[in-house]
Amino acid sequence: MSILDRWRTGFRALVTPVPVTPPADPEQSATPPGTLKSVITAPLPVTLAPEESSPEAAPRTVRPAAGPAEDHVVSTDQRTFLPEPQDVPAGDGVAAGSGRASAATGDADSQPPVSVSPVLPQTAPPSVPGPGENPGPTMSRENDVRTALRLFERDEPIAARQWLEEAALAGPIGVEGRELLDLLLPDPAPLPVIDAVLRFCDGRLSVLERTRWLARRFDSVPPTDEAAPGAALDLLAAATMAGEPGWSLVQASARRARLDAALAGPEAQIDLLEQEALAPPETGLPDTVPGRTLAFGRSMAARGELQAVRDAERLLHLLRQPELAYLLEADRKLRSVDSRRRRNGPRPAGPSPARLVVVIAGGHPPLRRMARRELDELDLADVREFPSAWEGNRQGRHARETIDGSDLAVVVWRQIAHSTSDQVFAAARALSVPVVKADTPTISAIRRAITDFQVARQ
Repeated sequence: MSILDRWRTGFRALVTPVPVTPPADPEQSATPPGTLKSVITAPLPVTLAPEESSPEAAPRTVRPAAGPAEDHVVSTDQRTFLPEPQDVPAGDGVAAGSGRASAATGDADSQPPVSVSPVLPQTAPPSVPGPGENPGPTMSRENDVRTALRLFERDEPIAARQWLEEAALAGPIGVEGRELLDLLLPDPAPLPVIDAVLRFCDGRLSVLERTRWLARRFDSVPPTDEAAPGAALDLLAAATMAGEPGWSLVQASARRARLDAALAGPEAQIDLLEQEALAPPETGLPDTVPGRTLAFGRSMAARGELQAVRDAERLLHLLRQPELAYLLEADRKLRSVDSRRRRNGPRPAGPSPARLVVVIAGGHPPLRRMARRELDELDLADVREFPSAWEGNRQGRHARETIDGSDLAVVVWRQIAHSTSDQVFAAARALSVPVVKADTPTISAIRRAITDFQVARQ
């Protein structure tokens, strides 16, 4: 291939043609000087420039004479660089500088072809900042994650963790970034980072991954903190949705001991028994719940905690264990007789609350089924279910259709996707249906939310 062919094929795709003022002489060639075509087809070297006396000719293309310092065409407005054919070393019958000399004499075809390689633009390799450097406000989260991965490969885990934490606090990050962040976070992990991952990546987390992050969150909450029971119930409810792999995270020895300590109160104990009753059969926990519930109810009856005894009775009825529930009922009635003897008179009975139509939004399917069964047996409400987005995408019109005609919407606040709760609140506001929140993902919390609403409405 000749020099001119290489110029045409190599630089036509690389160099943008430089616009110049058309020649004033109509007899001149149709190819305007200073364009890429004129540079390629003209004998080399040729000085192509507009008239120096024409100041209005812009943009001006200057082609300096060949020399060691400047060996290219420079467009003053676009800074387009066009390399010249380079001299080749002497050898193989070609004298040094023959490419330039032969072009100057017009005998380019009489000389052997000279190989010219196009000079491609060089891009600087991506830089990796040092551990203490600021990423800057314009860097995207994707760049932050890529930088953290490079730092981790460079054996700088502390710097990589700092970059990932900043990215997680700013918005959602991808699977690869979350996995590396989970690996690099210390124990206990900073709660704001975990909460940011759960909030920003809400719709991107699988059920099992969400359970892992909730386990990290529970481990990071101090045992004496008032948020510990809620974090424990969030983990248990998520583990029920994840199945046996999720409960394997719960049953880890150290974590299990902390769970029992966080759920030591009477109401929390009932909530724990409910969640264990909904655990997968492979864990062996559902078989132990009836006996443990009976023991719990009797201990509460001995202490005079009659409301806790009633909660234990209800749970046994839900578990299809009526014989054990009747045993607790007998103990409770015996304690009730003793307590009534100590009162001045019987408490006046109020009117029975009317049966409601209630929408339960969020929670996992076993929780909603057991809540439906209990509310029906107590003659409190007919239940409609509105699953969270984790169980399948729903549009806003589905929320409106479900809530239309109901008396109350109960949102299982700690186990519902943000998009689902937004749909429920928007539909309820449009239909003038009141909304209450169940503070924990448990049957007792749903029942308390409904009874509190009935009392407030009377």
